[in-house]
Amino acid sequence: MTLTTAELIGTPAFDGQKNLDSAISIWKKATSASSAIAVGRIAVRDESTGLGSLATTGSTGQMGVVPKLDPVNVDSDATFNVIDGIGSEIYIEAQGTIKVGARVMPYTGGKGQQYVAGDVTATPTESTIESAIKDFQRAPFVYVGHYGEGSGHGEPATDATTGDAIRVRKIGV
Repeated sequence: MTLTTAELIGTPAFDGQKNLDSAISIWKKATSASSAIAVGRIAVRDESTGLGSLATTGSTGQMGVVPKLDPVNVDSDATFNVIDGIGSEIYIEAQGTIKVGARVMPYTGGKGQQYVAGDVTATPTESTIESAIKDFQRAPFVYVGHYGEGSGHGEPATDATTGDAIRVRKIGV
């Protein structure tokens, strides 16, 4: 049976050996209009306010993905569920080409795109090193494969392209 991107994004991908409860956190969020975050989208927590919001290109801070699990947040909710446990896997929507095993960072609208490292100068300073670390933290996921690929007795993983539902593993902040 083939599942569509809409059916897959936001679905946790656990093999039965991991505890889903340990992968889920409850984050605070704003309750204003358009503050709901759709399932399968990458969320980021603002370090100064502690509030989660939709991640975009260049977002920094703690990240996770809104799972397709009840309750799904709406604008008026002050909290929402996020899969943010290290090692947890979930399906998100790809933006652009993503190579198997590549690090994944947020793109506009909470989708995932392949991480491309910034350039560090030949004679790095404290400032350029700090910038490189922050840049690296923008990609807390790794691309594992499409549905049925890259794990267990499925098919080998293949590269992703725009609009694909992809399985990512949380590997960092």
